[in-house]
Amino acid sequence: MELLKTRTSIGPQHVPFNGNPQVIAAMLAGKIQMALLPPGLAKPHVASGKFKALGVTSPLRSPLFSELPTLREADVRGADLEIWTALAAPASLPKPAVARLNAALSDVLRSAEVQRQLLKAGWQAQAGTPQALAYRMRSDTSQLGGVILMRGIRSDA
Repeated sequence: MELLKTRTSIGPQHVPFNGNPQVIAAMLAGKIQMALLPPGLAKPHVASGKFKALGVTSPLRSPLFSELPTLREADVRGADLEIWTALAAPASLPKPAVARLNAALSDVLRSAEVQRQLLKAGWQAQAGTPQALAYRMRSDTSQLGGVILMRGIRSDA
């Protein structure tokens, strides 16, 4: 939300939640007026008419909401953000084992049937390399770290 605030003239108040189920419950109860949710979690509520989807934060349109524009298409620049999950292993795992694990996972994720089943469950799978993941992590950390510094965000923990 803070990234979106830095790129637009909107000024929503950040309300911290423990997770997306609590965000969805608050939206359904009318306690909050907007949220950034993964497309797969938002879709049933949009389909029921309880939520209105405005756009996606990914650089490309989501196959789950192909009718929705990206924020880029709505002229909101620099607000690209994707929620992602990665497979991690101990740093001590030997490089040949990392390569075998990555190759096996990539093969599975490239399967049309696996892609179809994951999309049905609200997930988009993308195979990649450990190097591409490391780059993604550095890039996201840089982008969001800049927002944290600019907005003066602090952890209460």
